[in-house]
Amino acid sequence: AWTIPSLTNGQTQTLTIIATVLPQGDYNFPTTIAGFEFDPILTNNEDIIRVEPTPITDLSVVKTVNNLNPQVGATVIFTIVANNNGPSPATGVSVNDLLPSGYTYVSDNSGGNYNSVTGIWNVGTLASGANASIQIVATVNPTGSYLNTATISGSQEDPNLANNTNSVTPTPVPNTPPSANTVTI
Repeated sequence: AWTIPSLTNGQTQTLTIIATVLPQGDYNFPTTIAGFEFDPILTNNEDIIRVEPTPITDLSVVKTVNNLNPQVGATVIFTIVANNNGPSPATGVSVNDLLPSGYTYVSDNSGGNYNSVTGIWNVGTLASGANASIQIVATVNPTGSYLNTATISGSQEDPNLANNTNSVTPTPVPNTPPSANTVTI
């Protein structure tokens, strides 16, 4: 309640309220004015403002590999964790992780949400503070690029893009054929 001791004809008073917008809640701001004197026009004594907050999410991605020095021809498992650091729920979340030429796709545990041709993992919706993960199994090729990068994005504004990309670069160990035994007589 804001009490104004008196207002003369044509005089105005202003109250400024500064508030932090929360990720959820009632965003209607109703205002009503009343005084002790007779008011013949009551239709202008109420007003309501509705603030439409812009949802903000700080999405981040962490990528790891189970073996930084795999043998050529062996399989590696890339684990990707998609995080929503909030404060709002995130929708339309996807991670782009197209395997580079140094790997051949084998499988993943996304239940069909990862497309190995486009490299897109459709995460969907992540509540504030929630995360989702995927494991991608790939065979290490003898040649190609081994730098593997994951990038996360969503439908809401993300003020911190520094944590939206993460990479790992395994260094494959070439297979060497066993040496032949030489016998000298």
